[in-house]
Amino acid sequence: MVTVGHVAGALAAAAAVGALASPAVALPLTAMPLAPGGANPTSCGDPRPGRIPLPRPEAALALQVPGTLPDRLRVSRAPGPVDDRDQVDVALGPEGQPARVTVEQRLRITGTGDYGIYERGPARRADALDDTSPPVAKLGTVVWQGFSPGRRDLAARLTLDPGIEALRLPVGVRLEYVDALGAPQPLGAGGTVPGPGTVTVTLSDQTSQQAVLVGAGSTDASELAGVADALLGAAASPGREPPVAGRGLPCDLSADLVAQRQITVGAAQTIRGTIRVVGSTAIVAGPGTTPISNGARIAGSLPGGQVAFTARVSGRSQLVLDLTTQPTLDRRTLTPPTGFKSWAQWAAGHPSSQARRAATDTVIAAAAAAVRAADYYPYLQADLPGRAQGLFRYSLDRPAALAATRQPLRPKRGAIGVVVLAASLILANGAVLRRLS
Repeated sequence: MVTVGHVAGALAAAAAVGALASPAVALPLTAMPLAPGGANPTSCGDPRPGRIPLPRPEAALALQVPGTLPDRLRVSRAPGPVDDRDQVDVALGPEGQPARVTVEQRLRITGTGDYGIYERGPARRADALDDTSPPVAKLGTVVWQGFSPGRRDLAARLTLDPGIEALRLPVGVRLEYVDALGAPQPLGAGGTVPGPGTVTVTLSDQTSQQAVLVGAGSTDASELAGVADALLGAAASPGREPPVAGRGLPCDLSADLVAQRQITVGAAQTIRGTIRVVGSTAIVAGPGTTPISNGARIAGSLPGGQVAFTARVSGRSQLVLDLTTQPTLDRRTLTPPTGFKSWAQWAAGHPSSQARRAATDTVIAAAAAAVRAADYYPYLQADLPGRAQGLFRYSLDRPAALAATRQPLRPKRGAIGVVVLAASLILANGAVLRRLS
């Protein structure tokens, strides 16, 4: 089990350098998963003797974020399930650091009665969308309060603190530029590339954490197979919520040997989008890329670590990023043992105790990864049952001076005629004045 003490005290650990999977093995992003929030309660009680508890999402409540207040842990209430849809937009500065982070949040409350929803912040500002009542940013915590007549739809744009979110976002971005002579230089505002050279875009997984898991060996191969196949099905179908203990998975497994081990737990990242250059010719290269005009399209899965893309530009230009990411499960870690098409088939073959112990390690680690992925759905985490849908979008921040487009100057015949007439009158008056002087 992911213990509260270790999860609360752990920061993102350095992961081994990974590679972005090719589009052939990448998880598609045609549908976003409907996943319960990582802080939502489950039906699991205290671990039973002689059983191996599966990792539970309650541990996410202990993960404190710098700058937050204890008020963020207040218990929410609602007359029924609350479905949550979040789009997190991250505007990046010249070095890749978040310059602005906003969340477009849409809630649907089902049931009749009062509701009070407390979400993890801190939020700097909350603006209502679609003529709905906005939440209150109370000491940074996002608070929704009101009455639902049976169904209530709420929508708001929440402005978060980019410095704090830089550590919480599932993917970190670093931008570097070297000129044609190999000298490093900073990019300009809005991703302006000073001249010929190479821009490197590095994406890093930020979901990895050190955790202590309880496991060792299960006596029941069919129990193991049921959990493994459920997780494998979720990994192959991102539209489904990641099952976790008490919500789609059993709370524990039978055991013949119980022990603790410390491992690095993280969620895989499905990534897609484009890296382009505007204003000069460019060649963009990297794993999981498909060439497009002056850039590349990306489709793949980042199982951990980091991956880099390079853009060779021929002159002064502008880098344009449009990348989306989504924490999920890495199905490659759940592949059934060699010779078996499914985990159920493996269990039917009466595996040895050694094989069951190896499978237990696989299942426990994958169940912990499912919990880590669920931590991001919903992003602000309210402790309420319901479905959540999320997407993280990364682009370069464009200052107002660059974003403003100037209208081309076009001659207006009427205005020109007035100016010509005025000029003629001025000249005529000048001639008259000279004659009178």
